[in-house]
Amino acid sequence: MRPLWLLRPPSDANLIFPHFSCIRAPRPTELTNLLEATHVNYPSKQILVDVNPQIKLSLGILSVQKFKIHNKERIMTEFQQRAYILALISSIVLFCALAMRLLPVRAAHVPFLNLDFEVPLQHTPCCWYITGTGFSFTLDTVDFHSGNQSLRIDNMNATATTRATASQSFPIQLVRGKRVRIRGWMKTANNNGAAGLWWRVDGPNGTISLDNAPARHSLGNTEWTRYEFEREVSTDGMSVSWGMFVRGAGTAWFDNLEVFIDGVPIEQGPPWAIQPLAVTRR
Repeated sequence: MRPLWLLRPPSDANLIFPHFSCIRAPRPTELTNLLEATHVNYPSKQILVDVNPQIKLSLGILSVQKFKIHNKERIMTEFQQRAYILALISSIVLFCALAMRLLPVRAAHVPFLNLDFEVPLQHTPCCWYITGTGFSFTLDTVDFHSGNQSLRIDNMNATATTRATASQSFPIQLVRGKRVRIRGWMKTANNNGAAGLWWRVDGPNGTISLDNAPARHSLGNTEWTRYEFEREVSTDGMSVSWGMFVRGAGTAWFDNLEVFIDGVPIEQGPPWAIQPLAVTRR
């Protein structure tokens, strides 16, 4: 009995069809089931059928339909891959943004402030502007809270109303419109006036805000104690000055200052970027 029909894909195909013989020409539905069972899905597969033209037309339509379905599935797969890649990139960007939010304010934007007084310049702390007639400013390598030394301010012969200050400017662009927290350690001996940390914001018409800690006066003798305060910096601020002060008789030590911007501690710049003229005394 001669074969009435034969399916054979091209030589480079992955599937090899067997020869089929039958006593009659298969119906289109039978060929459809055959193609479904053998996963024929490209019209480029050569389909040779020794049957009537109606069956050939049915095979061609079925092949084209399966080709369209395959292309649609491939397009959907590519779309899903692109969507996955886009979602992955978005997640990475979001993670980096959150991580940067939690990291300290970068040193590239904050100058070296010598917050722990570890870098000296002519026996005084580098980067601090010190002033106060009748007061002595020294770096104490015996009594300190952290590191190797602290800033010591002694009233030698100043009047009760004279104020000694160690101050510097803070970049206003880093804190304008933000909340800052100033923290530092202080110790006093025989203080009958006042001593502490201070932060002043100036605007176009003068001082906008002035904060200091501790609020109480006549500290007397105190051990190393941490003081801090917070301030919402005005958007009208044009400059910021801050530092430590002592008024009246006695001695005060300062060490380990910290500045937080919106809850994030700053990371000051490297000490080799120091400008020698940034520290003066009068």
